Amino acid sequence: MEKNRSQLTQSMSCLRDQPLRAIADATKAIGTGRFFQCMHAALASIVDLDVTEFSLADRRDVNRLQICGTLHHGIPAARLTVHELQRLLRAAGGGDHLLSVSGEDAAQGKDPERHQRILLCMRDQEQIVCLRILRGPGHAPLSAETLSVLDQFSRLLMSITLRHLDLVMRRKNAVEPLESLSEIEACVLGASEMSRREGQVCAREWGAANGVCRE
Repeated sequence: MEKNRSQLTQSMSCLRDQPLRAIADATKAIGTGRFFQCMHAALASIVDLDVTEFSLADRRDVNRLQICGTLHHGIPAARLTVHELQRLLRAAGGGDHLLSVSGEDAAQGKDPERHQRILLCMRDQEQIVCLRILRGPGHAPLSAETLSVLDQFSRLLMSITLRHLDLVMRRKNAVEPLESLSEIEACVLGASEMSRREGQVCAREWGAANGVCRE
C-alpha cells in the first residue's frame, strides 16, 4: 500500500513538473504573436490532444480567436454557444471558471468522429474566455491523474490567457503614435489657436526631441 502511494505521488509530481516549463514559455509570450501556439504546447504537455480552440464570448456570441493543431477531418461544425457556456457555469455552482469533459457534446451528424472535448472557461466581468481541447477517437482514455493535473493548472492557464487578451486589447485601443512632422503639425494646429508658422515650429521642436524626422 505504501509503495503504491509513493509511486502515485511520484507520478503526479512528474505530471505537474512537465507542464511548468511550457507554461513558463506561454507566460513569456503574453502579448506576442506566439502566445496561442505556446499555450497550445502547454496544454499538450498535460493532455494528449489534437487541437486547441481559443474563443471569447460576450452576451450575444462566441467568437473564435485562434485554432492551433490539426484534425484529420477538420474542425467539427458544432460550435460553442453563449447559452451552453452559461449553463455549464451555472451547473458548476456559479463559480467563475470550470473544467468540463464530454465525448458527446456535439449534435448527431455534425461530428461523426465524435471527438472528445475538454472545455476550460473562465468568466471575467461581462465576457467568458474559453479553451476547448479536441481529441480524436484514436487517443487513449484520459487518466484520472491527467485530469487532476489539468484541473490544478486550469485557473492559472485561464488567467494567463485573460492577461494576454487584455494586453492585446489595450494595445489595439491605444492611440497610434505620431510618426511624422506633418501628423504632429496637424495635431498641434487642431488642438490650439497657433498660427501655421507657430505650429510648424512647435512640431519641429517636438519632433526633434522625440526623434521624429520630416517625411
